[in-house]
Amino acid sequence: MLVDMLREQQLDFVYEDGYPAQDAFEPVKARLEKAFIYVLDSNAMALAANVALSKPSSLLSALPFAKLPFPRVFIEFSNEDLKRSMAGLGSTNVRPPHTATKLIRSGFLIEDQGDHLLVDYIMAQQYGDKTVVELSPAQGVFDLADVELPDGSAPNPFSSERPEAISGKMQEHLTLIAKSPLEGRCYHNLQVRFRWRPHPDLARMSLSQKRMMGSDQVEAIRERQAMEARRLFNLAILPTLILLNCRNAVEINSVAAPDKLNKQRAKKNKPPIGAYNEIRIKLNAARQRMASRAGASVREMTAAYVTGHFKVRKSGIFWWSPHVRMGTLPPDLSAPPKIRKVTA
Repeated sequence: MLVDMLREQQLDFVYEDGYPAQDAFEPVKARLEKAFIYVLDSNAMALAANVALSKPSSLLSALPFAKLPFPRVFIEFSNEDLKRSMAGLGSTNVRPPHTATKLIRSGFLIEDQGDHLLVDYIMAQQYGDKTVVELSPAQGVFDLADVELPDGSAPNPFSSERPEAISGKMQEHLTLIAKSPLEGRCYHNLQVRFRWRPHPDLARMSLSQKRMMGSDQVEAIRERQAMEARRLFNLAILPTLILLNCRNAVEINSVAAPDKLNKQRAKKNKPPIGAYNEIRIKLNAARQRMASRAGASVREMTAAYVTGHFKVRKSGIFWWSPHVRMGTLPPDLSAPPKIRKVTA
C-alpha cells in the first residue's frame, strides 16, 4: 500500500544547500498516523469511475451529502485500476504532457475544514526500475460552499482526450457537457471548486529546488502536479466520497495489521504495516441470491452492479442499478460466451 511505502521510505538525497529531502515528509507522515486509511479495490474503483461520468449537475446535487466519514481520512487507489476502468468507459487515457514517470498508486489525505476540504496529494511514481513516493508541492483546497464562476469561457472537457478516439460513456459524457449550457456550467463549477496553493510542508524544499533549478521550473512542476491532483480528485476521490455516503453502494472491510509479519519487520528495524479499511462493492446476500437465480457469478453480478447510477433524495444518496434490481444481467454479460477453436 502507498501509506506503507511512505512510512518505509527513507530518502538519502541532500540538496546543494544542505537541506535533507527526507525532512519535508515528516509532517505529512505524522498526519497520516492520525488518519483513517481507505483503499479502493478494483471493483469499487470501477464504480467510482462510473460515478465520475455522471451528469455534472447530479454530482453538484450530491455534494451536500458527500461528507468525510471522519475528520481526517486517507484514500488510496491503484492508477492501473483507474486506467483500466476509464478505458472500459471509452476513455483514451491520454498521458498528460511533460510526463516522464509512471504513476503506480495515488492517495489523498483529506481534512474537513468546515466549508472546504484540505487535500494533500501523495503519489508513488516509477522512475525506470525505481519507485519513489512523493508529496505534491501543490496543496489542494476543495470548496464545499457555493462558488462564483470566473468570467471567461469554461474549461474544454475534451482537453485531456482525443475526440476522434473516445467512445461509450466517456463520449456521451463529454458531448453532453459541450452541448448543454446547464451541464457546461455545472462542469465549470466543479472544476473551479478545486483550487491550490504552494504546500506549506514543502516551503523549505521549494527554496532549495529554486536555488538548484530556478524558480520557473519549480513553479511549472507545481502547476502540473496541481492539475494532475484536480483531475484525479474529480475522477476518483469525489466519486468515492459520494459512494461512501450512499446507503447501499459500498461496504467497508476492516483489514487488521499483520502481527506475525510486523514482528519480522521489527527485527529488521522496518516500520510496521498498518491496518486499513478496504472499500468494496456491497453485494449483500439478497443480491447474491439474485445472481445465482440468473445463473451469474458474483463477478458478473458485480459488473452488473457497476452499470447503474446514484440518486439524490432528501434523505440521502442511493445507488440504483436496474440489473441488480430485477436480477438480470446486462446484454454483454447475459449472452453465452463464444467458443473459438485455435488450430495450427
